[in-house]
Amino acid sequence: MHILDSVSLANHSTMRLGGKAAHLAEVTSREQVAKAVDWANERQLPIIMIGQGSNIVWSDKGWPGLVLVNKIELFEVAEKNGMALVKSVAGSSGTRL
Repeated sequence: MHILDSVSLANHSTMRLGGKAAHLAEVTSREQVAKAVDWANERQLPIIMIGQGSNIVWSDKGWPGLVLVNKIELFEVAEKNGMALVKSVAGSSGTRL
């Protein structure tokens, strides 16, 4: 996980609008989320977690804290009694921490 500075939010909105995020990181695991939250909390920064950026209209003023882009994926298959249970999850949008 790399925390980037001064990132355009237009690339993280399906409407291609918005100013810059002070900081942005793509997270691919729960552990990375925890590290990023700790990093932001140490600096007393607000945090927002997004998915693909749909249903988000960013202000031209941007976001003063850390934007986490949820790239966590899960795919599990469990078989029992001749049947298969498939659990699949991908990043969700708009989740606030």
